[in-house]
Amino acid sequence: MKRKGSGHAISGTFVFMLLGVFAVISTLLVLLCAQAYRNTVDQTAAHRDERILQSFIRNTLRGEDKENAFGSVEIDGVNALTITSRFDDEVYVRYLYCYEGVLRDLFIGAEDTFHPDFGEEVCPAGSFTASLSDGLVMVEMTDVEGRPYTFSIAQRCAW
Repeated sequence: MKRKGSGHAISGTFVFMLLGVFAVISTLLVLLCAQAYRNTVDQTAAHRDERILQSFIRNTLRGEDKENAFGSVEIDGVNALTITSRFDDEVYVRYLYCYEGVLRDLFIGAEDTFHPDFGEEVCPAGSFTASLSDGLVMVEMTDVEGRPYTFSIAQRCAW
């Protein structure tokens, strides 16, 4: 007499083990990909803040470049880069500064009082210092982790 069921039990066990190995490998692959994705997102976020800080200031200065428009002031311990402009015989001042760990942008009339907490929050920043020298705007700043960034922009309309 021959047994017919013994062959099927071994092949069923083999299929079950094969599915188990597949499930374990799939789980490991998902975990490895999730970790790689998380690292990529963290690095992108760190570089995003750096790019925002520098690009915002550069683009603002290039867009507002007019003769004698830029200045640097310190008000109540806050160093600010000022950009003066005229609209319909009114004088306005735009302040770029760092206050309470955030780079801020404030656009007010020249006769209005500067209040650092009124500025629109742009991006987290550690510090911001701006100075002018011979038609060159020098900017020194740090991000929230203390990494320093220094760059300069030549005034095109300064001469």
